[in-house]
Amino acid sequence: MHLPGGAVSADLRHKALVTEQRRPYTVPLLERAISTGIDNEGAKLDPVMPRWRMSKSDLHDVALYVYNRLK
Repeated sequence: MHLPGGAVSADLRHKALVTEQRRPYTVPLLERAISTGIDNEGAKLDPVMPRWRMSKSDLHDVALYVYNRLK
């Protein structure tokens, strides 16, 4: 999906985040991406990706939700 300003949204499908990755996303790696903007390979995500500040419990719940929605 193309967003205003030329940004393109991330592909959150299982195929893109797990199946086609050398190092598939796991719940902890999703937590890191959501909170710090570091991807599954350790690289910085595009600055357009928000870095969310939330409690550890909320962060885990969001990452678990995204991960389980991938299947």
